[in-house]
Amino acid sequence: MVSFIVDELKLIASVTPRAGNYSMKALLSGHKGYKPEWETPQPYSAFIENGVLMDKYRDYKKIKLVINPYNRAVSCFNILSSSPKLKLWGDLDMNQEQAMELSFRSFLDIMEKKDLTTINHHFMLQYSELDRIVGYYIQKSENINNEIQMLNNFTGLEFETIYPGNSKAKMDLGQKTMDWSFNKIKDTGYEVLEKKGTIFTEKRENRNTFFYPEYKLFFDEQIRNKVYNIYKSDIEAYNYKFEW
Repeated sequence: MVSFIVDELKLIASVTPRAGNYSMKALLSGHKGYKPEWETPQPYSAFIENGVLMDKYRDYKKIKLVINPYNRAVSCFNILSSSPKLKLWGDLDMNQEQAMELSFRSFLDIMEKKDLTTINHHFMLQYSELDRIVGYYIQKSENINNEIQMLNNFTGLEFETIYPGNSKAKMDLGQKTMDWSFNKIKDTGYEVLEKKGTIFTEKRENRNTFFYPEYKLFFDEQIRNKVYNIYKSDIEAYNYKFEW
């Protein structure tokens, strides 16, 4: 988990990688009268000491952005092959060539055997003891625009509606993902995508309007159960359900 400590707003805003980092930056950037000067987020050790919240931050508002674990599982798989500079395949005990040929189902088989409290933070659980120690206000990424007033009421701030899907970074990632990960999903999802004529085929010639296909297209009952077992802590802590 990484955090943005915004002293001007007396705010700690945290997010687990693959759970809405772009959304968090867009949220903070859209705050009325505030222009963020931070460049990189901070680790939790910046405000936690000896297992407790530092006195300096006790009166700060603390928010944490989370995302549907079923959706995030697909995102974690995509980042494995769409961002080779991260070399995340090493955390799964494989080389780049093996990672590029990995199917979503096989990726989950590997993840079931990993300790998600110590693995690279791109794959780890969203939930941790920090939720209790810090006392976060939990905000679900997919609901953020509908709940922006509730978030403002909690923080006493003036966040505005965000549009993370329009960011250049999202489009760049979408283009890489289209070129790599999605056409590597061999044993689940690909046939469904073609059968339903989704944006995977319809938008291929116009990448500026690319958005991820709905994560459910990559699931069958077995895969749903696998993701539940892998991310059970997140699913139960943040009250997520899979709906076909």
